[in-house]
Amino acid sequence: MAIAFLNILIDSNNKSTYLNYSIYSVNYRIYLANLIRIIHYMGTIFIIGAWCLPYENCWYCNIIFVPTMFIQWHFSNMKCLLTIWEHNLRYPSNTKEKLNESSTSLIYLKDKVDTNPGFIEQIFTKITKIKTKGKIKTYLCKTMYIIPSISWGLCIYNVCKHTF
Repeated sequence: MAIAFLNILIDSNNKSTYLNYSIYSVNYRIYLANLIRIIHYMGTIFIIGAWCLPYENCWYCNIIFVPTMFIQWHFSNMKCLLTIWEHNLRYPSNTKEKLNESSTSLIYLKDKVDTNPGFIEQIFTKITKIKTKGKIKTYLCKTMYIIPSISWGLCIYNVCKHTF
C-alpha cells in the first residue's frame, strides 16, 4: 500500500494506473491531498511555535527539522515536498516533469509548474487577498526563511538555557 501511495505521488501523469485500481480514484486522491494539507498546516504551526512548548524533545526536533527543511527547499525549486505531493494529487495533469526512473530519491522531484502557488503563498493570498507578484513575492520568500530561523534560534536558546 505504501508503494502504491508513492507511485501515485510520483507518477501522477500515468492515467492507466488510475484506471486499474479503484483506490486511485479522484476521491481518494483528494482525500490524500487534504491529509497532506492538514499535515502541512500542523508542521507550519509546529515550526513557528515549537520554541514556546515546554518539551525539550520539541526543541530538538525543531533544531533538526528547520535546517533540513531549508535544504529540501533548495533542491525543490523553493517548493516544499508536501506542496509538490499535494499538487501531484490534486492536479495530476498539470505536472510537467515526472521523476526520472533512474533517480532513487524523492527529494529531487521538482515541480516546474509556476501556476501552482506554494503553501505559504496560498495562505498569504487567502488572508490578505493580495496577489503575490514582484516585490511582495520576494518579501514573502524572505519571510519564509526569517520566521523559521527565529523559531530555530529560540529553540537553541531554550536548549542552552535548560542544559547549562
